[in-house]
Amino acid sequence: MKKYIVALLMMIVCMCGFNSLDAYAESTLIPQVYINTPNGDYDVITKDEYVEGTQITIVDPSTGSVINETQGQVAYRGNSTLNAPKKPYKIKLSEKIDVLGMGKAKKWAFLACAYDKTMIRNKLAFDFATEIGLDYTSESRFVELYLNGKYLGCYVMIEPVETGSTRVDIDVNEDDVDANTSFLIELEMERVEADKTYITTELGKMRFAFDDPDEVSEANIAYVQNQLAAFEELIFTDISGKSAQEIDVLYTQIENIIDVESFINFYIVQELFKNIDLGYSSTRFYLSEGKIYAGPLWDMDLSAGNLNLDMYPYYCNNDCENTYEGLWSTNVLPWYGRLMQYNEFVQSFLIRYEEVLPNIVNIYQNNELGTNKIDSLTEKYKAAFNRNYQPIELGGSGWDVSKEYSKFETKAEATYDENLEVLRNWLKSRNQWILQNICSINNVFSKISNLKITAKDNSTVTLSWGASTNATYYEVYRKEGNGKYSLLNTVTGLTYKDVNLKAGINYSYYVIPSMAFYGEVARGSNSNTINVVLEKPPVVPDKPNNKVELSDVRLTSVKAVNYKTVKVTWRKVAGATGYEIYRSSTKSGTYKKVATVTSGTTLSKNVSTTTGTKYFYKVKAYRTVDGVKVYSKLSNAISCKTKLNKAVLSKATKKSSKSIKLTWKKVSGANGYEIYMKTGSKGSYKKIKTLSAGKTTFTKTKLVKGKKYSFKIKAYRKVGKKKVYSAWSMVKSLKL
Repeated sequence: MKKYIVALLMMIVCMCGFNSLDAYAESTLIPQVYINTPNGDYDVITKDEYVEGTQITIVDPSTGSVINETQGQVAYRGNSTLNAPKKPYKIKLSEKIDVLGMGKAKKWAFLACAYDKTMIRNKLAFDFATEIGLDYTSESRFVELYLNGKYLGCYVMIEPVETGSTRVDIDVNEDDVDANTSFLIELEMERVEADKTYITTELGKMRFAFDDPDEVSEANIAYVQNQLAAFEELIFTDISGKSAQEIDVLYTQIENIIDVESFINFYIVQELFKNIDLGYSSTRFYLSEGKIYAGPLWDMDLSAGNLNLDMYPYYCNNDCENTYEGLWSTNVLPWYGRLMQYNEFVQSFLIRYEEVLPNIVNIYQNNELGTNKIDSLTEKYKAAFNRNYQPIELGGSGWDVSKEYSKFETKAEATYDENLEVLRNWLKSRNQWILQNICSINNVFSKISNLKITAKDNSTVTLSWGASTNATYYEVYRKEGNGKYSLLNTVTGLTYKDVNLKAGINYSYYVIPSMAFYGEVARGSNSNTINVVLEKPPVVPDKPNNKVELSDVRLTSVKAVNYKTVKVTWRKVAGATGYEIYRSSTKSGTYKKVATVTSGTTLSKNVSTTTGTKYFYKVKAYRTVDGVKVYSKLSNAISCKTKLNKAVLSKATKKSSKSIKLTWKKVSGANGYEIYMKTGSKGSYKKIKTLSAGKTTFTKTKLVKGKKYSFKIKAYRKVGKKKVYSAWSMVKSLKL
């Protein structure tokens, strides 16, 4: 059988004008696409009209499958990318065919990736969007393309963005146009095409073209305009003077008119890759079942730093030093700028970013998900990438990896590997910048404006301040005289006592609200600055003092390490030889010793505790003198409660027409999981299954075809006779 397949493929190679069998042998696992126009003419191909009677052959050597279309059609595609020497194409088959496992359809596109020397930016972005659940993201495959026997190079064969059962699966009624309530629209701020209908929103000034259906009625236009206007009226409402209850009501109305999950997933992809077209062109949304959805994704070759700053100076806004810096989506797309004023949307984004962070990191470096995507793609398609840049006389297509083919792209490096490392380092730096800055920029923390001095003497200053929204601890900064500010300490409370100061020196302080943020530190803006100069103490004669005394110990933080352990941290006490940790179930209750630290230099200790139970902790220092322990006073009290990590429902996939499979991540310390389901948009969630800790999948059967089902889960741990629960996972919805 294998001999027959090889012979057949070689016959097709010869029929289609592939003039180098040696070159073919180098690419036996890479799909080959052969396009032959009538009479072998090149000049007949245009963007506006398909060339009919085109022979199209698609060979998948990995499976031995061959598609041979004798009445196909071909045309150019694209806009700015059409100006490159390496042209993008689109084809139309005479009937719907499943091509390379991407589903049945007639229309297919070929992205040349001419402006991206790595050729993988589009593929990385599309695959990442699919991984994190951005619905209807186009499937794609790398192929080698031949036109009239000439090898054109490596392309990305991809599903074009259009409606259909294997594309954007929304109910577009072609027979009764006026009845349509489902539409695919594309943000297009400037370009005008004769066969397109355009509308512009009043508040956001966003101009959209109707992609599907092709023909729209006045009723259709009015419907879409009303939907977009209702959304913009909500998000452009000034909430600065409104109460929390009024803001909650507004946000609930927003949730009823847009699909928040799709908006957040779309935002994460665009913000991570910093796509230049966002807010200008090739940005899609769709309307279905009375809601607005973000996506699908398109055209990511000019992203991830791959652009000319002379052409796009605003890409590095606020004069940032590197292109991976700077908030992007909220600046170029008005809708996101307005949504980010709602704290609930910001919190949903932060939770979702944490959930997909392993997928983000796995793009550029290995982690628990396996080999990173950059290395996986370049290893799998190395032969095709090499041939794309090889000279024609050596069987390649003759493209130059070091040459800029447009004014839009960034300056190319000398080799493919160098261009690849630029992309890898850019994505890593971009992710780190987002983790460190997104909270501060989006006002996740309210500013501290009332930092003040509540007590002082000739060697100490006590500071106090008001709480900041979402802060889990505070960083206290100090400078002496005309020096530079440096981090003095971190505290979980709202006061700090600075000791061992010198009289006559000007001390300046400010405080920053902070929290741990996925391996980095998220910070708010600086508080007000205060200054103080301590007076010199009066001179008193020395007197003997044989009594041993220890200064008061200061407990600085108690933080959960995991579901059953807390870390207790305190400040060093001069002369102490050890410390004892005490715990109580109430702040003013009886404290019992739970741990002893015998080294006076150790300033933290991990202590076992009970999941879900709040305890208060105190510390006191001691010094052993002649075999007797001399103690300081008990420190201040800080409370902490351990909990299970948030449950992460990662996938909801269709198993059959009547069943859905759920997949989630294991929660450390969990004894089991509870699964809840809602039917339709207005139903209520009901528990459908309780599973043990060893399970991370569940298939719900006996569902009804055509209905939409929503799922969420929570983990639990048994503590005595009760269950302690994690936070709810994000909802995953699927329509059968």
